[in-house]
Amino acid sequence: MKKLKNGKENKNGKGDDCWTPKVCSVCDSHLEEDAGDIAGYFGILPVGFCTWCLSSVIDMVIQLQGYDDIEILRERMIELGQEERKN
Repeated sequence: MKKLKNGKENKNGKGDDCWTPKVCSVCDSHLEEDAGDIAGYFGILPVGFCTWCLSSVIDMVIQLQGYDDIEILRERMIELGQEERKN
């Protein structure tokens, strides 16, 4: 997902006005590009997130993946190092 500018063409060749959500997909608040809100796709589904909901979704992913646990992070760093050495 990326921050969108109205009137530009997206990757499908359609103008952003054709698909850009006008409200947050979580809380229905009005989306404002100047406030840092974003819009994009989940697969083929157009979605938009206000900064509050985006930060909440990111925090949820961090918690679900265990990245808020230092031991899990250390293990993951070791795994990444091993994968990098293989390449």
